[in-house]
Amino acid sequence: MRAALLVLVLATLPLVGTAYAVDGETCLGKPATIVDLDGGTVQGTDGDDVIVTAPDVTVTAGAGTDTICVAGTGDADYVDVQDGEDLDLDLGGGYDTLHLSGGGAGSGTIDSGADGAYLEVLPNRSLLLDLGDDDLSMDADSSYTITGAWDVTASAKRVRLLGDSGPNHLRALAQSCHVAIEGGRGKDWLAVAPNTIEVPDISCSNRTAAELLGQGGNDLLVGYTGNDRLFGGPGRDTAKGGFGRDTCRAEIKKSCER
Repeated sequence: MRAALLVLVLATLPLVGTAYAVDGETCLGKPATIVDLDGGTVQGTDGDDVIVTAPDVTVTAGAGTDTICVAGTGDADYVDVQDGEDLDLDLGGGYDTLHLSGGGAGSGTIDSGADGAYLEVLPNRSLLLDLGDDDLSMDADSSYTITGAWDVTASAKRVRLLGDSGPNHLRALAQSCHVAIEGGRGKDWLAVAPNTIEVPDISCSNRTAAELLGQGGNDLLVGYTGNDRLFGGPGRDTAKGGFGRDTCRAEIKKSCER
């Protein structure tokens, strides 16, 4: 009778195996303080969080120096990381979307996965993205190793985007104060574009002409409202100046004044 009663009691107790597994999660060698593998919205604290999560997810890390790990799936995932510092983001398969904004001094790795990804990056002040050297630096105090194939949209006071040997799609929003974009040896699409996405407004005390340089390949260079400087380089290139008084060097020119 006691044995039967013991079996009945055990059967009604909640399973705790998952809790033990959660307690053992780590991120960049640190014990996790927040684990949420269901996606959705993950809210950090005002302290130093160590967050382990999974797509599709928006992580609002908040104050403190936060460490965030995300492992993608084989599908098209969405990951939004706000105010994160130390990052380990592996998006997995499928064509994924990664949104990065805010944050302080940090480091780590960001990988697009096997099928490439779209990156929307909105630092507070400045951005240097060099796909050829696998380097992403934001606000001069954070630096990440970024690997894989990326299509990029950026907005900051100072934006510099450098492509690699593949076909690059690199775009800076027109509200950015200083823009320099260089393609690589592939067939690139380089552009200054209007704010088609919801981003924080940027105030410029001075604004310089955006400079787009195609390098090799048959490139498409697209300006917008400013006095853009569009230089194709080797290959059969197309320059579309848009509004403003634009300077173009390309085989095909449209809306170019100089």
